[in-house]
Amino acid sequence: MKAKILFDKILEKIDLEPEKKGQYLEKLQLASNYDIPDEFEEILTKFETLHSERSAIANRSIAERVFEKRKKDIDKATTTRLTEMGFNTIEIDSVLALPFDERAAKIAQIADEKARSKYNITESERLKQEAEMHKRERERADRLQQQMLDMEKRLKAELEDEKVRIRLQYYINSLPKSNVIPADKANVLIMTELQNMLARDNAKVIEVNGALRVVSADDETQDVFDERNIRISLEDYVKRAIREVRLEAKESQTQSKTATVHLPAANGQNRVNAYLKSFVSNKSAINNFKY
Repeated sequence: MKAKILFDKILEKIDLEPEKKGQYLEKLQLASNYDIPDEFEEILTKFETLHSERSAIANRSIAERVFEKRKKDIDKATTTRLTEMGFNTIEIDSVLALPFDERAAKIAQIADEKARSKYNITESERLKQEAEMHKRERERADRLQQQMLDMEKRLKAELEDEKVRIRLQYYINSLPKSNVIPADKANVLIMTELQNMLARDNAKVIEVNGALRVVSADDETQDVFDERNIRISLEDYVKRAIREVRLEAKESQTQSKTATVHLPAANGQNRVNAYLKSFVSNKSAINNFKY
């Protein structure tokens, strides 16, 4: 048997395009006239019983066997899934008896009937209600989370404001001021006037790097400036507030009280000794003694 016969049978089974097949035949041309041992006749006979992909598809018997095998695999998987969904044997069989393209509609129909008997609504309506319920729960959770974030932000701001207020009050309390009214009432008047002044200038007091600073109420990164474009400090505001409520400290209140001791003329040792003895026993004179 010539090799060309074997080559032709092989190329026929692998379903090559004519152009591709011609290329292979051209390359095998030199070996086409080789003689092949007669033992290969039996192999070639068995080889001819094999089907190419194209011939297998065209062969009804093979196609049916392949389809049945595939259908069994699909039916098995469908049965397992429907059992998990709560379908009984009768319901499953009614689905498997249908062509593949009709099964989805049948499954949906049975699922709706089962849901209606259990929930008094169809399965699609029940799924829609669950989806809406989950959506409402997510929206509620998002609102609660936002409320918590807003509350945390507000409490933090209130804490910072209170911290600044305490430091500001302490600063005002420490400043000298008129004693025409009690100190606590004077401090309240000054603080109230200061707050009014800040509001008129659209300003506020914050803490920056541990120090109190007057900044714009709209932008905490911006300072407040006067008409000469000079930054206004907290001290400037407080002093102005004190002047506005007419509680400036008098000059005598800002200076230390002193006492001058006049030594008597030396009219005798006894008088000097007596005065020194009196001076030593007078603690007030000692504390306020001016050299």
